[in-house]
Amino acid sequence: MTQEIVQLTAADFDEAMELMNLSFGATGTPREFDGLLPGLYRPTDAQMGCNHAVRRDGRIRAVVGVFPISWQVAGRELRVGGIGGVCAHPECRGEGWMTVLMRHCVDLMRQQGYHLSFLGGQRQRYLYYGFEKCGGNFTLTVNKNNLRHVFGEPAPIRFACLEAKDPRLGALVSMHKKQVVHCRRPPQKFHDFLVNWLHKPFVAVDEADHTIGYLVADEALTRVVELVSVHDAAAVNMIRAWVEQHEHHDVHFSIHPVRRDLVRRVMTFCESPSMGTSGNWQVFDWESVIDALLRLRRLCGPLTPGSVVVAIDDAIQLHLEVSSDECRCTATGAAPDVRLDAPTAMRVFFGPLAPSQSVELPKSATALDAWCPLPLWMTNQDAC
Repeated sequence: MTQEIVQLTAADFDEAMELMNLSFGATGTPREFDGLLPGLYRPTDAQMGCNHAVRRDGRIRAVVGVFPISWQVAGRELRVGGIGGVCAHPECRGEGWMTVLMRHCVDLMRQQGYHLSFLGGQRQRYLYYGFEKCGGNFTLTVNKNNLRHVFGEPAPIRFACLEAKDPRLGALVSMHKKQVVHCRRPPQKFHDFLVNWLHKPFVAVDEADHTIGYLVADEALTRVVELVSVHDAAAVNMIRAWVEQHEHHDVHFSIHPVRRDLVRRVMTFCESPSMGTSGNWQVFDWESVIDALLRLRRLCGPLTPGSVVVAIDDAIQLHLEVSSDECRCTATGAAPDVRLDAPTAMRVFFGPLAPSQSVELPKSATALDAWCPLPLWMTNQDAC
């Protein structure tokens, strides 16, 4: 038997989809990947080329996808390698091909200059390849009783299903791009990303027939995973209207912590907030990632001035500095205040718990508790 690692092409589309559907269907959850993730899986060389596979005797036996994501963070670009479609043919499980492919893809991302990588899945399974479950997924739950006790008249908003050829789509793309943190999506594929994971996009229109934003909900319409609006007052009305106009009592809204004014408004009437991890992450360029997210964190609220040097795996030393008018992270040769291995560093910097709940901090590093967790989170629609 012969086997090799290959990069797939458009000609491999049908065979790859058949393998993925078979592999994930074997877990008891049937999936049709091209319908589940149209933003990622299309029969083109460009999109299929993101998939790396093991061929044995000419047949695809295992696949791992590395999907490039351009993450815009407060005017800076971070290149994220989204890992998805990790699977092996049921007949080949236990032969080690997933280990071979995962290590191949991690090495490839390092070589190609990715800043960090993301995937979903069981924590320990991917910890072997350098990933750690961390980051923060911030959710506000709103129910009908909350609104009944706080508001009088219903919010003057109506929603319509957002179709791929909707003439308002261009304006919504522009709204999306104006966000201080977002993932860049090709305009011609924007709608594909909105319907990833079988989710449903809706456009919001006010009483004057003005388009004020859009939201993306799950199939049950009980979880809103993306909400973009012209301003925060419009977002509040969209949240109110969505809960008022649907039969479900509770609705969960994922809102980025950087939208602090919106969070403050919704916190005055929502039932409860919650925070969970945003996924499994691996950082390749610590300096760039921490610097960008520290600056983004500053937009969420004032930071206590201070300075901390962190050593990671005794190979990387970072100097985090915050002053009254600046914050930054730079490489340094100075003696560290605290030494961390990479998984612990990811939990310390990105949470979702406070750093001191992951590791005992010396007095010289306690400023980390005032700065972290840093806002490491992407919308569900951009995740693989």
